[in-house]
Amino acid sequence: MKKNEYLVMPNVKSGNWVPFKEEDSLVFLSSQTGNTDSYSDDAKIQIQQTFDNFDVALKEAGVKREEVVQVTLRVSDRYYLKEVVRLKNEFFKEPFPATICLIQEFGHPNHIVNLSGVAYKG
Repeated sequence: MKKNEYLVMPNVKSGNWVPFKEEDSLVFLSSQTGNTDSYSDDAKIQIQQTFDNFDVALKEAGVKREEVVQVTLRVSDRYYLKEVVRLKNEFFKEPFPATICLIQEFGHPNHIVNLSGVAYKG
């Protein structure tokens, strides 16, 4: 894939969405959600799908998980934080990326979490 080329991601319907952008050695990874055809009512499924979608973006960008230096997690309710943090700690290994976690209301009532990040390609 060429730098900043549009990519058709699985489960993403927008035609002009860019999953990542490279600038020198930095790779900025766009927000991923647990959306498939719709948002699952099962929080664990949706949270897992969010990390699976982030993994697809990493692979397309040619970035390894251990090269991710910062992630931003946006969660719709504190109730889901424990599961989100558990999956983040399974997904990434030490040293963990710097993490920003925000509680935020989303436009869709079933939208639970989104994940974005920055990686350093050394």
